[in-house]
Amino acid sequence: PDRQPVHFGQVLDIVHPADRDRFNLAAQRAASSGSELDVEYRVIQPDGKVRWYAARGSVTAEGSDRRLTGVTLDITARKAAELEAAKDRSALTHLTRVSTLGQLSASIAHQLNQPLAAILGNAEVAGKMVGQPHPDLAEVQAICEDIVKEDNRAAEVIRRLTALYKRGDVKLAPLDLNELVSETLELVRSEMLTRHVAVVAQLAESLSPVDGDRVQLQQMLLNL
Repeated sequence: PDRQPVHFGQVLDIVHPADRDRFNLAAQRAASSGSELDVEYRVIQPDGKVRWYAARGSVTAEGSDRRLTGVTLDITARKAAELEAAKDRSALTHLTRVSTLGQLSASIAHQLNQPLAAILGNAEVAGKMVGQPHPDLAEVQAICEDIVKEDNRAAEVIRRLTALYKRGDVKLAPLDLNELVSETLELVRSEMLTRHVAVVAQLAESLSPVDGDRVQLQQMLLNL
């Protein structure tokens, strides 16, 4: 049967909206440079299901029109396998992280007990002072400030532990490696003291920030 050419705009219309700009940019680059078009994209089927395709070929420009010549492969099964493998790796990483933190439970408890004990002690002293006929309000205020400081300290410990326990996608952000190492060493400080391990940290000065995932890097250091 006769085959009618399909306008590039018609091809672009069936591409998933989230992939359309990337597909169009890849076609523009291939047309301007004469390089091969190699792009993966999604298509929403009439029944609402999404399938993955890979386009391989060349793009030629004739005036304002572009012509695609090549093949389109359905790669939905491969993409599904890749996503499943990524989920399995994420689950394994999460289990490893939880297992490591379980081994550090004594150290974690010690870190929380310190600020909690300080909060309790300060609260008891403040209660006694307030019960006196002429309490030293400046001293009471100082005690309240200490309670707030220790509360923030406990909250920070919990925040770090929550981040380590949490299962999620990799999140890259600028990190201070010296700060990261110091935080991780603080997390295991009690454990190291119990095991009579002395750690000497030699941290370089004026390090530039690096892009990384804080939780994964901390997990790596904990494993070491």
